[in-house]
Amino acid sequence: MSVMNVVQIKSFRLIGVILPVWLLLSDVLGAEIKDVSTARVYIDCSQKLQKIDGFGSSAFGGFTVFEKGHCDAEFAKGITYKTTPQQRKEMITTAVRELGVTHLRMWMSPAGIELTNDNDDPAVMNWDAFTWEGYSKNPLFEKSNLNRRNGLKEWGDVLTVAVPLGLKNWIVTPGNMPEWLLQKFNNPNDPDRFEEYAEWAAAGLLYLKKTFGLEAPYWSMFNEPDVRGWKSPELWLSWIKATGRRFRKEGLKTMIMAPDYMNVYQAIPLTEAILKDDEARRYIGAVAYHHYRSSGDDPKPFLVITADPETADSGKRYDKLTAGARAMAELGKKYELPSWQTETAYYPKPLKRKELTPWDVARGRANEIYYELVSGASAVQGMLMIWIDAVDPRANYTVRMAGHHIVMSTDGQKVTEWRVTKDCGAIFAHYGRYVRPGDRRIAAACEDRLIRVTAFSTQQQTRCVSVIINNAKVPRTVRFMLKYLLFKPTFVGGLLTDENHAMAAHPIGAVDNSENVYQAVLPPLSVCTFVWSSADMGKLTLPDDVKFK
Repeated sequence: MSVMNVVQIKSFRLIGVILPVWLLLSDVLGAEIKDVSTARVYIDCSQKLQKIDGFGSSAFGGFTVFEKGHCDAEFAKGITYKTTPQQRKEMITTAVRELGVTHLRMWMSPAGIELTNDNDDPAVMNWDAFTWEGYSKNPLFEKSNLNRRNGLKEWGDVLTVAVPLGLKNWIVTPGNMPEWLLQKFNNPNDPDRFEEYAEWAAAGLLYLKKTFGLEAPYWSMFNEPDVRGWKSPELWLSWIKATGRRFRKEGLKTMIMAPDYMNVYQAIPLTEAILKDDEARRYIGAVAYHHYRSSGDDPKPFLVITADPETADSGKRYDKLTAGARAMAELGKKYELPSWQTETAYYPKPLKRKELTPWDVARGRANEIYYELVSGASAVQGMLMIWIDAVDPRANYTVRMAGHHIVMSTDGQKVTEWRVTKDCGAIFAHYGRYVRPGDRRIAAACEDRLIRVTAFSTQQQTRCVSVIINNAKVPRTVRFMLKYLLFKPTFVGGLLTDENHAMAAHPIGAVDNSENVYQAVLPPLSVCTFVWSSADMGKLTLPDDVKFK
């Protein structure tokens, strides 16, 4: 008797793939199997929560940094990562269309486009004095960070491909300011400090609009400005107002995202002060923060709290990881603005110190995304979207697990292959591949507190998606109870990533079609995505030519 026939006798409809052996022995066939428990998952499609603005990453720039080499600690001198136009297109297409990168924080690398003051008059923009290509044509510098100063022209390689594919919410973000501007900005007695910044910011946005026909939806005032000590509400209000006014004067619709702090807890009072000001609030399109000071650049806290039902939703560690995100989301809700977590990464030194496996890192990241979403975030980003597969000499440890969606290998000069990272690219794809900007998170809960579940519905309510993490060391059978589903599913399917699989097809079955009850088994320590659709979606897996690292 075939596997399919066995399942049909039990009135359990298999979707898509053959059942694994341990599922054949589970309660689907009525067998008593040790360590396999059944838990109900409740999804209420009528209870709509925050709108999703996307999932994605930050990025240092286009491909010039890779072509030139020696732009960061991981880039050894003399080693380059030269790419062909086809390779660039394939990587961007895979990131955006297949991995669901619809939210991107793009760096305007220091010192960017105005290496010297254009004319000492912030009211008048001397267009010809700006250096749109930065140092991209200069010989290699001894100081590695100078080789990042490549202006904005290289962003055309990314944006002209990515935006038509679905990159929607992209944020131009200064990584620094030119030295002359930084000196003015830090001088409280300089009457032009905010206006000069505003001119510099507007020039970059106008260049992108004029050159590529793409108007940036968002501008971040600065990457992690709290590290610079820029925490005063008075400074921020003058800064935002000057910048917002200049954007509107230049005909730009770009909204400001703020404060983009490294420390979410310091971001809360500042954000509240900004949003209380009527004029400043008019220019704000989203509030944003990073997770470093709450998680310590480390996936281990997320693994610790999710390993115990008693700490998964309460306790000191839980509060440290989530209270900041919850407070930012509440502020956003009060002022009808989205709250975004715009950067997280796990750096080689803490990864090496904790001796976590690649799959530990992946599960930590999956759980982190879960907690950001249930705390109210509308977007979650990693760092960096495309990077190199190399060893960080400062820690003598691979950078691959830091948070890159795609990593490239080189023969010393040119890129020989590129792959999707399992611990970041695949994990983000579990959320971003089928949850798109404009979709809504909907209410979802599971009886088993070792299982973390989120669910989403499309704007047209023609697709329902659930991402579910099994943090138990044993398989779990889950029974989905979908309430108020406004369509009859014609397609149901699943994806699995665990220690041995990456975005692999995974079975789910209909127990009761009339009541929208479905059942699946979650392997131990796994991440699964399940999709219910009113339209035939073919297969959920990534294209066969996409390889994982």
